[in-house]
Amino acid sequence: MFEYAAGSPAAFHTVRALLGEQGPFRQNPELLRRGLGPRFFRFLGKADPEGALACLKNTVGTWDQEQLMQFTTGRREVVWTLEEIARWRNLFSDAARLLLALGEAENETWSNNASGVFADLFSISEHRQLSRTEASPQERFPVLREALESSSKERRVLGLRACDRALQRVSVGPMIGLPRIVGEEPELWAPKTYGELFDAYREVWQYLLDKLNSLPDGERREAADILLRNARPLGWFGNLSSMVIDTVSELSQRAYVDKKRVLEVVIQILHYDGDRLPEDTRERWEELRGRLTGADFASLMERYIGMDILEDKFDEEGDRIDQAQPWIEDLAQQAVENQDLLRPELNWLVTTEAKNGYRFGYELGRRDKELSAWFIQAEKTP
Repeated sequence: MFEYAAGSPAAFHTVRALLGEQGPFRQNPELLRRGLGPRFFRFLGKADPEGALACLKNTVGTWDQEQLMQFTTGRREVVWTLEEIARWRNLFSDAARLLLALGEAENETWSNNASGVFADLFSISEHRQLSRTEASPQERFPVLREALESSSKERRVLGLRACDRALQRVSVGPMIGLPRIVGEEPELWAPKTYGELFDAYREVWQYLLDKLNSLPDGERREAADILLRNARPLGWFGNLSSMVIDTVSELSQRAYVDKKRVLEVVIQILHYDGDRLPEDTRERWEELRGRLTGADFASLMERYIGMDILEDKFDEEGDRIDQAQPWIEDLAQQAVENQDLLRPELNWLVTTEAKNGYRFGYELGRRDKELSAWFIQAEKTP
């Protein structure tokens, strides 16, 4: 039972030799990818995580991307071993970098592949039992930054995924946690104060925001969406609400960010959390919602004809109500009375961009007794 070798100096010495420079895995790395070798290696890694990490750095860590892509048999055991090794503060960075390399050459599709395990390492939780490592967020951050500043697209994408994981408020953990370590247990990280927790979220949030303009277009859009996805859960914290509101407002002014997506996030926050937010915070969200919605015909068309969101179908108490219908009817009436308002909108109204286009068309038809709207010509696109 080599996994229990840490309890015996003699047995531990044997394990260290097996993982060492003259051991079978260093002398013949193929043992990591065939037969019972991978499973045996994992047992050794439980007893000597430091020795196992050194062995992996000198074997798997030296393989090029093609070799890592072809690494199938034994890959699961290596990923699991690295996940366990990363629990120790002094071993975290090197274990995470090896997982990053495996994730860059990902060949598995399930969630706990190398990519998924790498991203999970950056999860931040106020509960120790949900933590993944002894390393503090500040100690983990350099690896995250390396991934996002890499010349490899695959690594940058993994860095973005890790940022998303870091910004998610973790309230539940996996049904089955990591296997218990034999011998001394790592003291997994947990914030001593809420201020420490807020600082961890703030560091990742601000770094991702600062990186937006230097990322390639597709990754920039994903980074912006990560911030928007996490705006509601993090904006609930009073210490972070101002930062979140400022960011959402700033994103709404960037050309590569979908303004409807920004507005949808703001609407969701006010719909679900508005009555529980501090008054000054709620007023800032309401002001932003008003600015994004606008008051002119074109803006209201984009809001109520271009968007079909769940929050328009229920009130704050959860009762079913069609809040969009009065606006759709009013916009249809305005279009009949002043067809010059409708002409600039026709190009997108006949596309899937108009989520409520059929409803608007129905109301327009009901009101257009003279059928004059049939003869409106769309403005030519420059």
